[in-house]
Amino acid sequence: MPLLVLETMTVLLPIAATIFLLVSLGWWLSYAGMTEDQKQILNKIVAGYLIPVYLFSNALTADLAQMFSLALVLSYFLPALLMALCLTLVTKQLLAATILASHYSNTLYFALPVIALLLDAKAINYALSIIIFNTFFVLTIYAVVKRGVKQEVIGLLPFATIIINSVKNPIVASLYLGLLINLLFNGSFKVIEVAKDLVALPVLFLALLSLGVSLQSLPGNRASWSWLGIFNKLLLFPLTVLVFSYYLFELDSTVTSVLVILAASPLAINSYFFVGGDTEAELLVGRCIIQTSILSVISMPLWILVLNLL
Repeated sequence: MPLLVLETMTVLLPIAATIFLLVSLGWWLSYAGMTEDQKQILNKIVAGYLIPVYLFSNALTADLAQMFSLALVLSYFLPALLMALCLTLVTKQLLAATILASHYSNTLYFALPVIALLLDAKAINYALSIIIFNTFFVLTIYAVVKRGVKQEVIGLLPFATIIINSVKNPIVASLYLGLLINLLFNGSFKVIEVAKDLVALPVLFLALLSLGVSLQSLPGNRASWSWLGIFNKLLLFPLTVLVFSYYLFELDSTVTSVLVILAASPLAINSYFFVGGDTEAELLVGRCIIQTSILSVISMPLWILVLNLL
């Protein structure tokens, strides 16, 4: 056991250091004087082009049967639904924002680099189905709870709006397009594997740099800690996903590792824009983004250590 822990830490420390340094560099560049135009250009290049192209190439070469395993999808979203239901019993204050802060992971800027560095490029295929459904699932839960708290009637229009906005997202659209072409041509694009692997690290490194830039730009009171959101996001949610995936659905250790890394990643930055117009919710979500991003430097290595013991 001590030898296994030592070997795990030997692999993990360079990865954690790389993530920390790249995010810190992005934060410093933003703090040191990047203009708003430069920040927007970087974000547009990364989120609007590089990551969609990278995910498109992954979807194009993915094993569809492997990717759309029902057990894989349920192992991630059943715990999320269960936690959302539990939160309705625990708190009523800012309930919708707390549920959002507890579940919506930074899959693109944080989880994908960790998976690519720790496991291998093929393991990202397991994450694609979660990425496809994640935004729609979380925004649907958020819209339902928000309207329920306000005692508003929940009609079909909010769901239609969420679906349209999800499909219009370049990241989701690139995944759907890649999957459609993969399905039509029966996975005849394996030659792209080599090119995809060559561009993976530069794209993911730029994603981490962009994450640091975005974190520095977030407003909000950073002195107050949002412990319920932090506890759920970094500990309870990934723990529940681990139990469901490895013990209930008996998925193998690689798939379990991908799902737990996705669940244990910090709160997604774009969740701040989902609560626009609600000052208290913006403050809560803004705090959670910053605080989970900082604490994940400690929590993620611990989760990876646990996963290596499976």
